[in-house]
Amino acid sequence: MKKFLPHIILIILVVVLSCVSFAVYNYKQTRVAAEVYKDGELIKTIDLNGVDNDYEFTVGDENEYNIVRVENGRIRVMSASCPDKICVNQGYISDGLVPIVCLPNKVVIKIKGGEDEADASVG
Repeated sequence: MKKFLPHIILIILVVVLSCVSFAVYNYKQTRVAAEVYKDGELIKTIDLNGVDNDYEFTVGDENEYNIVRVENGRIRVMSASCPDKICVNQGYISDGLVPIVCLPNKVVIKIKGGEDEADASVG
């Protein structure tokens, strides 16, 4: 039995490390965060999976503003001072495929993480 003890310990260690690696990988894949930019500067990061109560906040000032609504797993621009309202009409986003962009007010909302996040590499 003593002869097999190091092998048994090694097998247990490999199984435990595999389980921990799997759990960490799945956590990173399911975490979804929204990044809100104004004038190219990151002003807010929101963990969309951690939203218990829906809320709204304003980006900008009384002349150039976007009112952003945050719900569990999704985000949108509810109202904006821009003339075309493309950002408002886009509705909710919940993945990283298409960001919300308000060109007149220079506001961008991107989703990071999740299974549908678009990956790009330049070679």
